[in-house]
Amino acid sequence: AAAAQRASSAAAAASAAAPGLDSYSSSEQSEMDSAAREARIAARRAHLATQVAAGQAAIRRRLDRGRAAPGLARLSTAPLAARLREARLALGGLSARLDASSYQAVLARGFVLVQDAGGASLSHAAAVAPGARLTLTFADGRIGATADGPRSGAPRRRPDQDDQGALL
Repeated sequence: AAAAQRASSAAAAASAAAPGLDSYSSSEQSEMDSAAREARIAARRAHLATQVAAGQAAIRRRLDRGRAAPGLARLSTAPLAARLREARLALGGLSARLDASSYQAVLARGFVLVQDAGGASLSHAAAVAPGARLTLTFADGRIGATADGPRSGAPRRRPDQDDQGALL
């Protein structure tokens, strides 16, 4: 770095002292060209030395980090891969349970979702007034319907009536 500064100052002094190269002999011009070339080479060497030092420092830092945590370098990825497999299987099981309990799966088995005009779900025939506008949702789409009233022979139950009965 010191040689580069000396060569750079020599080239700067030579150019300051000589406003035009025409007034110098060819040997003097050659010496000035040579000094300028040496200054450029010295500057490049100094820059490369700085880059090499920075690279070596980065390598030292990385090696020091590796020495600080030697246990991490010895760890295998196999336990992590096994844990990921287990998590994938658990997620697949949960996904299957969610699919099985979704109302779309129930509709696919042949059931229908009945909603009143306001969009509220209806689960009891007693909650439907004759002439009420209904929306019936099947597995493959929706249709509109109008309630006729209770069918003959079918007893009309209240929604709060218990279907269980006595066990004994």
